[in-house]
Amino acid sequence: MKRRVLLKMAPAALALGPVPAVAARPVADDPIIGYASRWSDALDIWLEAAARTDGGNFDLPIHLEMDEIKDAMIERMKETPITTAAGFAAFCDYVHRDQHFGDEAEQYPEMQRWQWDKIKAWAEACVSIGGVA
Repeated sequence: MKRRVLLKMAPAALALGPVPAVAARPVADDPIIGYASRWSDALDIWLEAAARTDGGNFDLPIHLEMDEIKDAMIERMKETPITTAAGFAAFCDYVHRDQHFGDEAEQYPEMQRWQWDKIKAWAEACVSIGGVA
């Protein structure tokens, strides 16, 4: 299945809502939301530093610090299951930015295997409760 088809399916998966076992949890309790947000904030800071005249080699201390934060958030996202529709949306936003889906210069953006596996796991959980993914 092509990535564009998957991205078009994401809104339908969001409409399914959270898996019943965690439906009572407040959205803020889904740690994926915080991890994706911290990763995105670190990327924004990294990009701002890259735009500086002295930031072209991406080896400024701020680049290294933001790389560490982004790497830590990725590791946490890898280990943490998505438990809410809002968490799924936050994860999809992270994947979109990480894999440059919005970059018109990139004709064939790539998706990492672990990212794809996490999206599939969410879809399978939704199907198991009677939804359609």
